Amino acid sequence: MKVHQKIQKLQEGQKAQVHARGLRRSKHVVKYSCETYARENDEEEEKEKEILNSYQSTFITLQLFLTQ
Repeated sequence: MKVHQKIQKLQEGQKAQVHARGLRRSKHVVKYSCETYARENDEEEEKEKEILNSYQSTFITLQLFLTQ
């Protein structure tokens, strides 16, 4: 009976280790995903700024042309 209890405790410990390892891995994946999405959002914001600037400069040029 004692041997069976020791084996059971070892198995429970191993399950806990595997679970902890899985949690660490999950945490890393979530962190990496958040960093990736944040980076993509920054790139999209830069593209939007460039597009808005080009539209604004085109609009200003048109206004100047029409007022002359």
